[in-house]
Amino acid sequence: IKTIYFLVDNNRRPMSAAFQVSANMPKTFVGTNLRLGKTGPVRAVAEMNDGSLYQVSQDVKVTVGGCGG
Repeated sequence: IKTIYFLVDNNRRPMSAAFQVSANMPKTFVGTNLRLGKTGPVRAVAEMNDGSLYQVSQDVKVTVGGCGG
């Protein structure tokens, strides 16, 4: 993996975070806090060294006090 992107489709600026991954690390762990404008999908996209992209998506429910169930 070359880069990991976190995207929030329903936000004004969908690109929420990007992490460059070092080839020297056998395992990579990343974490971030995301602000969500409203309920919707949050996507993680992994860009591989050969340019191919892989994506996973999870719907996140936003409640009055913040993100919830």
